[in-house]
Amino acid sequence: MEEILNWHWWMYAAILLFIIEIFTPGFIVACLGIGAIFASLTAYIGFDLDTQFISFAASTLLSLFIIRPMLYNKNGAIDKIKTNDEALINRKARVTEEINSNENSGRVSIDGDVWRAKSSNSEIIQENEQVIVVSINSTIVTVKKI
Repeated sequence: MEEILNWHWWMYAAILLFIIEIFTPGFIVACLGIGAIFASLTAYIGFDLDTQFISFAASTLLSLFIIRPMLYNKNGAIDKIKTNDEALINRKARVTEEINSNENSGRVSIDGDVWRAKSSNSEIIQENEQVIVVSINSTIVTVKKI
């Protein structure tokens, strides 16, 4: 039976840390796994235990401060999903009550929800016309004709 060498233990630790990373957010445990891989390589080359720990610490810190921020910037480049009122901007709506800024009246329907509305340029918009939502202020949507 072959004896388990020091570099094996580091590799087992790396595999275990990567498995744990699957269940944790933030890529921190994976940085420890990267450190364990470098320590395993250091042990395989034949360096002593102190050098292996230094290699582990240095590569963990480097991956924590270099690789982790790069991954977060890559994910940050993806457009965030719009929710709540933000999701209504640039959506089409149907006028259910004539929009007249002089009389402070008007309502639009968006996906079955009725919103109080005003025109973006103070024009009168007739009932059943299609409009697009420009902005939202509290519960009042500002719209313009398509």
